[in-house]
Amino acid sequence: MRLPPELPNDGNADILKYLRLVEKDGVKMPIAKIILTGPPWAGKTCLVHRLVHKSFQRKRQMTPGVSLKSWKVPDADDLEFLFYDLGGQPVYATTHRLFLHTRACFLV
Repeated sequence: MRLPPELPNDGNADILKYLRLVEKDGVKMPIAKIILTGPPWAGKTCLVHRLVHKSFQRKRQMTPGVSLKSWKVPDADDLEFLFYDLGGQPVYATTHRLFLHTRACFLV
């Protein structure tokens, strides 16, 4: 398990305090960051469009750079997905590392 970077790194006492707090109160994270990456025309943007708008998008341009979409899940107590749809063209590949970090879910 990786501890959050905000937690002081002063030793085991801090780690145990954090774990007890999480066990007792839980941690509510109402926003989930989803990063989609892959080759061009793989269907990343269509997948997001299907989830957000409940329809399939037949004609679509390639994603230029990155496209951000927010989706609040109906009837789910403020749960929101934030989709980072990364363009799959090789020219954008060097920018992907700016979005790839540990506090996200990745769809490849």
